[in-house]
Amino acid sequence: MVTGGFRSRSFAEETLEKGELDVIGMGRPFLTEPHQVSAFLRGELGQFSTLNVRTVSKLWRIWRRGGFYAWQLIRLAQGKAPRLDMNPLAAAVFMPLHEMKKAIGKRF
Repeated sequence: MVTGGFRSRSFAEETLEKGELDVIGMGRPFLTEPHQVSAFLRGELGQFSTLNVRTVSKLWRIWRRGGFYAWQLIRLAQGKAPRLDMNPLAAAVFMPLHEMKKAIGKRF
């Protein structure tokens, strides 16, 4: 199993047909375009778009991506649509603040 880097249906099918993998995990494309999942699985959508997160430093980019995708997961779990317009600063601080809040809540 591999998760990450698969955006096109043809590449995923080719990899599976060659027997290189048994399962492909699709995470981020499904988070940012959940309305396209069925079309992708039926073969009506050949490729998911790539969401580019541009930042000034690698560390900032890692924090922002982590927070952005964590927030999308939480929104989808709550039955809400993804929001791709998340403020970069909010995305960067979301994950550490969210985890701290959960940790404090469990401790007290």
